[in-house]
Amino acid sequence: MLAGSGGSVPWGYPVCPFLVHRARGSRSAVELVPVVHLKPSWWTSVAMAAAMAVVFGPREGVGTGDLDPPRPGLVRRAPDGPGPERVARPPASAVPGSAARAALSSSPPATTAPATTATGAVAGPGTVDRLFAADSPVNTPIPAAAVVDAAGDRFGRYLAAHGPAIADLYEYGVPVFDADASTPRVEVICTKSWGTCGLSRQPVPIPHAAAPSSGSDGAMVVIDRSTRTSYEFWQARRSNGTWVASWGGTAGIDGPGTPGSAVGAGVSRLAGVVRTEEIARSRIDHALVFSTANACPTHRYPASKSDGGSTRPDCVPQGARIQLDPSLDVESLPGITPGERAVARAMQIYGAYAVDSAGAAMAVIFEDPAGKPDPYPAAGFGRDYDPMVHIPWERVRVLRQWDGR
Repeated sequence: MLAGSGGSVPWGYPVCPFLVHRARGSRSAVELVPVVHLKPSWWTSVAMAAAMAVVFGPREGVGTGDLDPPRPGLVRRAPDGPGPERVARPPASAVPGSAARAALSSSPPATTAPATTATGAVAGPGTVDRLFAADSPVNTPIPAAAVVDAAGDRFGRYLAAHGPAIADLYEYGVPVFDADASTPRVEVICTKSWGTCGLSRQPVPIPHAAAPSSGSDGAMVVIDRSTRTSYEFWQARRSNGTWVASWGGTAGIDGPGTPGSAVGAGVSRLAGVVRTEEIARSRIDHALVFSTANACPTHRYPASKSDGGSTRPDCVPQGARIQLDPSLDVESLPGITPGERAVARAMQIYGAYAVDSAGAAMAVIFEDPAGKPDPYPAAGFGRDYDPMVHIPWERVRVLRQWDGR
């Protein structure tokens, strides 16, 4: 048994302390661990093996056991990770299309969605190309009379007790790289045996400067505008000059943004990520996406599955859309920073989707600015996992379904 683990130390058996090095995602720690020296016998090796298993594992991102309390941004995912695509068929009324669009009423004046140009870009200063279809779940504004889930206020109360929401900027942000027809195409090896990996179906354009995020998710996205395709990686890495990923897939950037293969809810990894240029111009014209430690095992469209495991009564299904109270006067919030203001406004107009499991109560996913100017400090984000304390997260509500019906 381990000394200090709830059992008593047998008399006459000395305790032998030793140092161990535990890998913790992208971090490490050295700890002094006391272990009881067992009397030599046939079961000594078995007991010591069990003790070593407790000391050295499980690692972050593998298994579900916790050796330490969850840290912000910590991903605790089941061993099968994002998993292969399993498409949930939504009701006909929930499918993006002309019928659903016709039923949407306009947003309140204070939270009106911006106009778009003929090319799909958002009109106005600092124009940003809008990815995914105009009627996709991430680009459809929430209607004024949106129907709230029967338990729609529970998640807001959960955030009030366990929040605030944090900003995943770097370690668990998503680096996004651009490719075109001239970008070298390379083979990608997927290591999980879940079927046919979408990244292995064809050579993938990967710029020389591309690199995954430093967290255990190893997230990375490459957008090839010549083919209108997003290549999305989970646990990407270079190994002896070869690109390897645990899993991943592709998504058409003119489509609905679902299904997908590189995130727990089975949606596109790119859809809903807050881009660096959006923070630089202080405006986000799409729904956000977030991870949470309180994701249910169930899912809703646009999610195609769930990697959640919470059984709390206030858990949120993956794919669920939440909204910040649209009657809230964001401009009057004391101390609100430019970055928080952009997030709050987007959450009033477009909301945010639960797409992944992690260790924080709620973590909004941003683009990791690898290789790009970093707009986050100027927008008031002081550090990675920045707690967005000036947004009243208790005023979040869960909608009954994605289109507000």
